[in-house]
Amino acid sequence: MRASTRKEIGRLIGSEKGTIAKMYGDVRVALVYPNSYRLGMSNLGFQTVYGLINRNPLGRCERSFLLEEKEAVTLESGGTLSSSDVVAFSVSFELDYPNILEVLRRAKIPPRSEERDDGHPLILAGGAAVMLNPEPIADFVDAMVIGEGETALDAILSTVAARKAKGKVSLKENLARIDGVYVPCFYQTDIDERGRLRGVEVIGDAPYPVRRNPPPDIEQFDTTTEVLTPNTVFGQRLLVEVSRGCPRACKFCGVKSIYGPARYRSAECVIAAVEGKLRGEKRVGLLGAAVGEHPHIQEICGWLVERGANISISSVRPGKVSAELAQALSRGGVKTLTIAPEGGSEKMRRNVGKALSNVELTECARIVKESGIPSLKVYFIVGLPGEEQDDVGQIISRVAELSSIIRVKVSLSPFVPKARTPYQRIGMRPSDYLRRTISYLQKELRRMPGVTFSAGSARHSQMEAAFSRGNRSMSRWVERGAVPPSAIEELACRRIPEEEILPWDLFADARKDHCPITGANYPGSSPSGSRV
Repeated sequence: MRASTRKEIGRLIGSEKGTIAKMYGDVRVALVYPNSYRLGMSNLGFQTVYGLINRNPLGRCERSFLLEEKEAVTLESGGTLSSSDVVAFSVSFELDYPNILEVLRRAKIPPRSEERDDGHPLILAGGAAVMLNPEPIADFVDAMVIGEGETALDAILSTVAARKAKGKVSLKENLARIDGVYVPCFYQTDIDERGRLRGVEVIGDAPYPVRRNPPPDIEQFDTTTEVLTPNTVFGQRLLVEVSRGCPRACKFCGVKSIYGPARYRSAECVIAAVEGKLRGEKRVGLLGAAVGEHPHIQEICGWLVERGANISISSVRPGKVSAELAQALSRGGVKTLTIAPEGGSEKMRRNVGKALSNVELTECARIVKESGIPSLKVYFIVGLPGEEQDDVGQIISRVAELSSIIRVKVSLSPFVPKARTPYQRIGMRPSDYLRRTISYLQKELRRMPGVTFSAGSARHSQMEAAFSRGNRSMSRWVERGAVPPSAIEELACRRIPEEEILPWDLFADARKDHCPITGANYPGSSPSGSRV
């Protein structure tokens, strides 16, 4: 390890509280976040897996990131990834897929699964992006967790500990029997000359369909920050998950399909998770896709405020922001409350399954202002299906109305079709349309007093869409690090015909009785296709 790498690791570790230095465990795991330390340590899922593996007697887990020094080593011991039994990637965003290959290259591990032998580590992957559609990285990863990690990790560690000496083939065969684990080499895909998926052949006795593991009772697991460090997006803040999944059904969002059903930690469970750690850290972040839907969120915030905590909170649905909740958040030091109406017009919000009225948005702004919170962050999506010029104009009208009440921070993102959502077959708007619309809104909104503006990149969003809906033919672009301009627009903007097989059809869908790939009935369904 180079001296500069050692110095960088020392700087990062030196600012941490709670670093785990475990010296035993049959299965050595290098847990990799394929992006910067700052982003990885801001990810509560990554931190949770780090703690879960180390609490298992069989596991010994160390962390690794894309360090600026371009060496693939772990923070805790400085060990090489190639010396681990398992290299496990935590992947939340599709745009990090090429970074997986960069990490493997730095570690001098052959990128493609077929190029690796028994002397190389087992390569695992999990996280939200993988749960939605793992196929673009299927050629590089030995096994993937397509369900929630809490109910799969112990079985994976036990299997690796028992089978690692028997070779990769035996290990993969046993991993494939675990619910929630997908082993791509047992599923050969037939892709035509245009890059379209024509079919899948299941090899041997690999399970079909690939099923998710049962969703865990989140009250049985402590999902809070394991390692505190100031080098995160949130600063040195204790994060705690208060809910998982979402009861809503927004057509553009994959949360409901991969984290359903919606679950809420009881107030008692959240308080117990925070109480022991609150003595040392008074800054607490409440996380979840539906924090505002929590039936006892006001009670939780009140308890934290009484103990002098400084609070931050995920996006809250406007109709759920009561005066009492806003006042508790204000007392807890919240300076900006985040809401996500997504569409500027009521028509667009109804179309995407987010029925919020303009009156609710205005009332929310008024309540937040009166509570003493000085600003509102508002998320909008442009390029949604059915969007017309009037809908774009109404974003301006909504911001004008809200900014007459309170300071507004506008965040704009292009619509990206995601796997496992009602909009999965719909293509994006062309990049010219997106850039023109974003430029227009930027010009109009930045001239309003009390309004700040930021927007996502049209090109990056299209690359995200290409990876989000891709099959294994995308591996060539993952290896090259990006989708070329000549291909990105076609992949992102293409509307997928109803008769075309989707890459993620291989995975069991509770809403269907048979697999669209083979036409065979799922186990537990009758020949007629109805559930029994």
